[in-house]
Amino acid sequence: MGDSTSLFLLTKDIVCSFYEYLLKVWIQGNKTPAASQHGVLVSCSAGNSGLNPSTATNIAPWILADVILGDGRILIGVSLYAGEPLAADAKLSLIYAGDAGNRYCYSGSLIASKVAEKIVVCDRGGNARVKKGSAVKLAGGLALVLANTEDSGEELIADSHLIPATMVGQINGDKIKQYIKSSDDPAATILFRGTVIGSSLAAPKGKNQDF
Repeated sequence: MGDSTSLFLLTKDIVCSFYEYLLKVWIQGNKTPAASQHGVLVSCSAGNSGLNPSTATNIAPWILADVILGDGRILIGVSLYAGEPLAADAKLSLIYAGDAGNRYCYSGSLIASKVAEKIVVCDRGGNARVKKGSAVKLAGGLALVLANTEDSGEELIADSHLIPATMVGQINGDKIKQYIKSSDDPAATILFRGTVIGSSLAAPKGKNQDF
């Protein structure tokens, strides 16, 4: 790249995928974001949904609530849940809502005998995101993983859920559902890590410091 500066305009979906890459590197042991280590300043748009209320949004990438699968994989999620967390070392049974009544988790649509005491994976869409958690709780479920579908891709929104819950992008949502299909005893937990920052992260600097 030399002394030149390249500008990349990123859509929200691409930005979220880029965030996920940064966070994966972070989890593997680095103490500062991978982009900053390579002199890259990440600037994110606030959305492109017009002038309606709450359309200018772009969540911080460090409001983390990771899904830890029974096979050891850690999948990035986001959440503003602030209640009693799940035990980090407690693996709870995991079920896809599509196998327990309704994949969108409408209130009253889930089969209680199938979701009781389990983490339920619900697809995004059809009803309000937070209401899906209420439906899971009503049926006796313990926690919610809200999975994006193709319609929402990697767009992530951190919600204040009523039960332990996290939202994952389509890529991770598909991984979780595939894990459920392929495992004889699928299990998981949700680790609420809150705000994560690096240590001694310097502010970005321009090429010319004489201004």
